[in-house]
Amino acid sequence: MLDVHGVNQAALTGRDPEARLAAVGALTVRCQESRSAPALLVPLLEPLVRDPRACDEAVLALRRCGRAAARYAGFLGEVAAASPELATRRRAVETLMLLGDPRWVDPVVREGEALLPHSLMPLPWPSEVRDAVRRRLAALTGSEGVLCEIVARWGTEAADVVPELLGALPHAPQAATRALLAVGHLGAPMVPGLRAAASRPGGLLAATALFRLTGDPAPALRALLTARPPVPPGVVALLGPLAMPLVPEFELLLTGEAADSPPQCAAQLLAAQVVIAATGDTTAALPTLHAVLTAGGHRAVLAAAVVADLAGSGMSGVGGWRGEMAVWKPELRELLDDPWAGVAAAGALWRLGAPAGELVPVVVRAIEEGRRPAAAVSLLHELGAAAEAARLAARDERLPVGGADDDIVINDELLRDRLLATAASR
Repeated sequence: MLDVHGVNQAALTGRDPEARLAAVGALTVRCQESRSAPALLVPLLEPLVRDPRACDEAVLALRRCGRAAARYAGFLGEVAAASPELATRRRAVETLMLLGDPRWVDPVVREGEALLPHSLMPLPWPSEVRDAVRRRLAALTGSEGVLCEIVARWGTEAADVVPELLGALPHAPQAATRALLAVGHLGAPMVPGLRAAASRPGGLLAATALFRLTGDPAPALRALLTARPPVPPGVVALLGPLAMPLVPEFELLLTGEAADSPPQCAAQLLAAQVVIAATGDTTAALPTLHAVLTAGGHRAVLAAAVVADLAGSGMSGVGGWRGEMAVWKPELRELLDDPWAGVAAAGALWRLGAPAGELVPVVVRAIEEGRRPAAAVSLLHELGAAAEAARLAARDERLPVGGADDDIVINDELLRDRLLATAASR
């Protein structure tokens, strides 16, 4: 049989397991390179799907072929339910999750965390999946914790699952509280779980939610003092003058010089935000922010993001400290070619009034080179660059999105979805 896109069909159907694995590898690499390849190549996996000896290779290939794997969703459901190999079951479950097929729900309920995908893997939430999860949560079968973890990843799109999460609260208090917080629900039954979460490392979001519910800022202030920056947007502004007790300690970090490491600089930037929000005084905060911005590398990325955040926050008038930051445009323009800081610098310049035409080529180049592509596509949308988004969406060569081999195709497909949405917004 002839090769298709460099894939040896004879090896795919042959008896040599090493040759078959090599052919599967060639197939998945081609799918990772070309957006049109999966439609042509995934049907070639039919013999492997039908051959029990080649089950592992078939699942490996389907996991790496993105949405085209939907052709074999029934096979993946059988593997997820019954394969003797944990790694193969996990890949089958992950593929069903990526396809939005509810056949992943029962295996995950049965095996729990062993089949949970990694935290960065996207999880679609079509109505069939949501309905299956809601039924399982309502049944209170002991699977509440793992299903709550899944719901939390859906975020605010899962608001309709709130009744079931409240029902699970007594049975899986920590997981259900995290999920309720993630979907944007706040209610009195969550207070005990929020207090417990607020007292643990990384509990700033829970502590902030507790402040919203009870009006008590003390847990949020304690959590902010030990937070690992960057903190979620809006938290510092929400506390505002209530953060005054933290000002003396945070002012110690505002030295006017950039610290040696990115984590230390992140702490300086958080201190600057807190002091500005609490006092409105920029005397020490802005020089330190400027010093980090001009330090280069990852430190400049952090600082440019804070500049963009502050410039777009609406907390200052045109003649206020937003105007003070506007004089940093030359420094920000110098960062546009920085492989780390270019996208963040473009975002900061846009928020400070730079014209979109100056910034769009920078953002497009970042997307084409795989430099912070998700943030770059969001900024491209903000800049209104519909024509450029359409061009990027129409190309056959995949964008360099990074991530694990298993996720290259699906990450490009999701990025293309966002580009198409930007293109359609013109």
